[in-house]
Amino acid sequence: MSTIERIPDNVVISSLINLGVAIIGLVFLVVTPLFSVAAQPQIPQTEGCVALDLVVLLDQSSSMKTNDPNKLRIEALEQIVDQLGDNNLYFCRDAKHRMAIVGFGDTLPLEGKESSADDDVRVYVSDIVIAPQNPNAWINKTRNDIKNRLPGSEDLHGTDFLAAFQKAREILNTWDRQKIEGADRRKLVLVITDGGPCILAEGCGINPGYGPEQMRKHMQNLEKYLDPNSHYFPWRGAGNPNSVNISVVALNDEENPSYNYLEDKSEGSVSATWERITANHGGKFTPVATDKPQNLKLSTQVYDTLSPFLANHLERWECGKPLWVNPYDSSLLIIQVWRIGASAGHLPHDVKVKLRHTGFDGITVFEGGSPTNQNQSFVPRDYSATGLSERYVFYNPLPGKYEIQVEDGSCPDVDVRYGHDKVQLQVLEPASANGSDVLPAVLDTPHYDTSLLPQFRVKLFMHGDEGKLMPLVENPAFPLALNVVVTQPDNQKVVYPLVRTGEEEPGVFVSQDYIRTPVEGIYHWTVEGTTIDPRVALKEADDLPPVTVVEETDLTFQVTNVTRFDVTLVEPKTVPPINMVSPEGEMVPQPFDVAIRIVATGQDGKEGEPLNPQRIFSEPKEALQAELLDPNGQVIETIALRLVEPATGTYRGTFRQETKDVDPAGTYQIRVTLLSTYDRFAFSPVSLERTFAIERTRIYPVRAEIFTQATQNLHSSNFLESIRGVILPPDVQMRLFNQATNEPLLPEEILTEESINASIQTPAGILTGTFNVIADQETMPWRTTAPLPDAPGRYWGEVDLSTVSLQTGYEFFEDTIPFEFSRKDNLFSNPSVTRLIAGICAVLTLLLIVWIASILFFGPKGQLEIVNWKGETLEGPWQLKRIPSRNTIRSTALEDYGIGKIYVWRSHPPSFTETESRRAVRVRVLDINNQVVLDDTLVPEQSSPLTQEGDLMYR
Repeated sequence: MSTIERIPDNVVISSLINLGVAIIGLVFLVVTPLFSVAAQPQIPQTEGCVALDLVVLLDQSSSMKTNDPNKLRIEALEQIVDQLGDNNLYFCRDAKHRMAIVGFGDTLPLEGKESSADDDVRVYVSDIVIAPQNPNAWINKTRNDIKNRLPGSEDLHGTDFLAAFQKAREILNTWDRQKIEGADRRKLVLVITDGGPCILAEGCGINPGYGPEQMRKHMQNLEKYLDPNSHYFPWRGAGNPNSVNISVVALNDEENPSYNYLEDKSEGSVSATWERITANHGGKFTPVATDKPQNLKLSTQVYDTLSPFLANHLERWECGKPLWVNPYDSSLLIIQVWRIGASAGHLPHDVKVKLRHTGFDGITVFEGGSPTNQNQSFVPRDYSATGLSERYVFYNPLPGKYEIQVEDGSCPDVDVRYGHDKVQLQVLEPASANGSDVLPAVLDTPHYDTSLLPQFRVKLFMHGDEGKLMPLVENPAFPLALNVVVTQPDNQKVVYPLVRTGEEEPGVFVSQDYIRTPVEGIYHWTVEGTTIDPRVALKEADDLPPVTVVEETDLTFQVTNVTRFDVTLVEPKTVPPINMVSPEGEMVPQPFDVAIRIVATGQDGKEGEPLNPQRIFSEPKEALQAELLDPNGQVIETIALRLVEPATGTYRGTFRQETKDVDPAGTYQIRVTLLSTYDRFAFSPVSLERTFAIERTRIYPVRAEIFTQATQNLHSSNFLESIRGVILPPDVQMRLFNQATNEPLLPEEILTEESINASIQTPAGILTGTFNVIADQETMPWRTTAPLPDAPGRYWGEVDLSTVSLQTGYEFFEDTIPFEFSRKDNLFSNPSVTRLIAGICAVLTLLLIVWIASILFFGPKGQLEIVNWKGETLEGPWQLKRIPSRNTIRSTALEDYGIGKIYVWRSHPPSFTETESRRAVRVRVLDINNQVVLDDTLVPEQSSPLTQEGDLMYR
């Protein structure tokens, strides 16, 4: 949404009214939201209002007797009180001014006492706060109490400016620590002096040699102390609250050289130094000639010095010309008259000034604040006279002609100023709830809801007593015609006449037609109010056009296409359940969440991006309400939706369904209603109420049970698998049952997925796995793909079913199912035991194998033969073999010797040496009748008698 230029709340518009002997009021502009009730306005802050921290440094030196013989500086102090009071009462109610008055001179210290700056100053007052909130109390008491505290003149001998500014710094520092709420503050040091320093300790008034050089030296030291870059009296610019403005009003007798301190204009002189000091502190240096008694302008110069800081500037009024006050134009009129005696031969105190008014009631002449014709129906709200000045303040002055009459003098003998605060106007429409003047673009065709279209509505007020405003009362003799002139972005002009709304809304004027905004852009509009020219009404002129008494220009509003928005249903995304069946079979409603999102919509109705409700609604947190309607259209439950995600425009809530009645299955509706007001000039809902249909069905509660043995083997009891340390998977199974009927359910018919995640806490950590669906099986075994831990002990887990999706019509009875079991090994599954047994068996088997092998595979080696006594071979030799371990020798040649067979095997007789034992063999010889004829143990190269023919030799 684009931004627009905002019209300030304190825009001022002129108007003045008379109702018989009426009081016509001050009206101001306050932009308020459309259709809102504006608060009763108070006297507004004029643009540029500031509160003054004012320190007046009053020269009380001996030379002031000559340069200010009439003590005009004392009268100027009273005028300052009036000027600050007027500023707070009539223009700047938040400006709470502070004022201190410090008299200064220069005195010699008493004998034996050191000189101190405090000896040269007199702090007359330092705690005056001028903030009159009650006009009556101010006029009748408070103002006089303050003036009674003001000092008179005294003689403090010399002039020490440095001591005076040091005391001013102390006071400003104290005020800095004493904060006052209200308007922004500015610091001002006003010096009323004759300009020349006089330091007694340096010989002023005593030493004839004291002169310009000593003055220059003092002024140089003063200028150094007042360096705008220092922290004593800094100057950081006019708008900086830390800056200290310094201004000087200097009285000067130009014809008396002894008291003409400002004649020398050269660099370094008193006059030039004051010029630089004031210029460097945003102030001004104003010399006032006092050598002629009739030329006394001190008060006007002081007034003009303060005026730039205050909003109550007075304009000069040439007293020889009439001042015409139009009805509805001046709700406040201030007239200030100074007698200055400018004409030759006219002393100011001898000049008399009267104020003359010509109106419908005739002529009224005011002298000294009172009407001479005793017309008590038209009197000033305030009148004050101080010395040579007097001041009139009129609330809602009567229209007509005002004139200044001068007696015992002429117009040059008076300085007359006047000021009037123009009527103000409060704009009620157009203005949006968020304070920006933005309207929707609307063509001439009727809007879908014309009650939402704005009209021009303004309210006028008049100034009442006690500083309060009241609705405007028109003067029947001066009917007020108000019009709004609008310039569209295409430069087309449209005029909207405004009419009175009646007694139910006093002071309110409204356009009869709603504001037409056919094109986008900035619209400029002006409020114009006219009435009869009082010169025509008083028959002092003919055929004069109506006088414009209310005119406010530069008002704007922006027209933009409104952003249309709608609400969409985010949750429930699937069909939610309607009922749950308890274990006892009781039907109870099921709570469910609902989520709504605010989205932009195009002209085609398509959804766009989410919108932040904080931009749309005045109460975004409580903007939406949701209702649940049953199939018969009856409201079951109403809930407030909570704003949970502003960035996505998401609201959430829960239908608790706490009713005991059974809700039937069918088509339900969620009805969403806008509760909060919204910025109608920037946003427009597709509808103030949206309904969403949801299908709700009866559900069956599903109970999940875990089956597992309390104690399970950790390893396989199969001997070979046990030896390998095969770890068995945990034996955990899940089965599903109908909670109401206890009938088993097939998981494949209930679950939308093929597995349910479940983790088991083991002594070695968490083991993740799943319960898996097996076709046509009621049991879902738990399986894992992770390595199984070899860890005996307690195993436990909890199955979270809250995230498991079921087929429509089913809902888990419980969301979590805990289970636990322990795992350990028995004698047959313990790998350590089985491995020990296997080891023993292996050793025994090995021994048996060795034994068998020794029997089967470790035979003798070498050869046998039959030799005669000469060692010659008779038969053989026969080569012995390792396999088999017992060699058998048969041959026909042996049978010739009567030998059937010879058995040979290895032998380890203990009687032989270890070397001989390794080659020893046992020989057994059988005859043909199998009778043993030889059984002996031989070692290599040993023989044994066998037959008469020869011996059996083992080689």
